[in-house]
Amino acid sequence: MADTERENRAQADIHAFLQRRRLELKREYLTRGRRFANLNHEQLTENWIAAVRTWLARKDRVTAGDGRFNSRAAIARIRTAI
Repeated sequence: MADTERENRAQADIHAFLQRRRLELKREYLTRGRRFANLNHEQLTENWIAAVRTWLARKDRVTAGDGRFNSRAAIARIRTAI
């Protein structure tokens, strides 16, 4: 019983952390400005995929926190939440 409660609490904590992180990414995007607002969903998706591929090819020299694909991911989440 205690193990189940502990596992449920851990899952709830993980879910809350991920939700908070998503909100932080959206807030960061909105603070930086809507630099991808003029892209439609298809363009945004293609642009995000290109950014991820570029990052994967150079991940040892580029940090994930540089905002390039985080901004695209944030706007995609914002658009799908509306």
